[in-house]
Amino acid sequence: MLVDQLSTDSLRPVVKVCFGSAWEDVQELLLAMPLDWRPHLIGGFLRDLIIQECFPGRLLPPNDIDIIVGGPVGVQAFADFVTTFRPERRNRFGGYQLKLYQSKQRLDIWRMVDDAAFKGQEQGRSIRKVLRQCILEVDAVAWDLRGDTFLEGGISQALKTKRLDVRDRPHITAISLPECAHLLMTAEKLKGVMSLSSAAYCFISQVCHFFSRRTLLVEVKRTAEIKHRADYLFYVTQAEKLINLSVR
Repeated sequence: MLVDQLSTDSLRPVVKVCFGSAWEDVQELLLAMPLDWRPHLIGGFLRDLIIQECFPGRLLPPNDIDIIVGGPVGVQAFADFVTTFRPERRNRFGGYQLKLYQSKQRLDIWRMVDDAAFKGQEQGRSIRKVLRQCILEVDAVAWDLRGDTFLEGGISQALKTKRLDVRDRPHITAISLPECAHLLMTAEKLKGVMSLSSAAYCFISQVCHFFSRRTLLVEVKRTAEIKHRADYLFYVTQAEKLINLSVR
């Protein structure tokens, strides 16, 4: 698939195929969900399956599924809903991690109001704002699971230039340690497909100097254990190399 051909129609069959047996699990989730809730697939699973389509065979297969749920989603109603799907643990957004029944994959699900983009704000929430808050341009993509549509937020531009770039670079104190770990792990995972822009490298260097090397490594290991267990060693060793390079 060419980058210029990214669209709802071109990606719809790809999304279902790449989900594999997890697609049945997600459909079960959607059927049980109230109709006024708006679930969107975001994060590395969607990003990586799009990259695999544009540049076949260049990445580890996507393995972690993230769903953010908008609409009138109350705290107790959400907790009651998730309880029926065997949650394993709470995630960093205050949501839950589930182990899917058919595929045995892990899925993170949380309310949009709890996302870092809003920090509990009740007004002005939208999936577009979530995408605008992505630090990396390539992460700005979503799939509306109700409308079965592709939402572009920056990934197409990133893939056209094959450059890993930061969006409206935030102040270093405005991003969390888990976000820093995600930044390092994504940079390493995508380096075979995309080169770091000078702005992205500068920002990563700032991150590595702001947090201690040990603190970053501990967080990378924690994140890799929770979200990338099958590829744990790859993520930890590669992120450590990038940290060591950045703090010289």
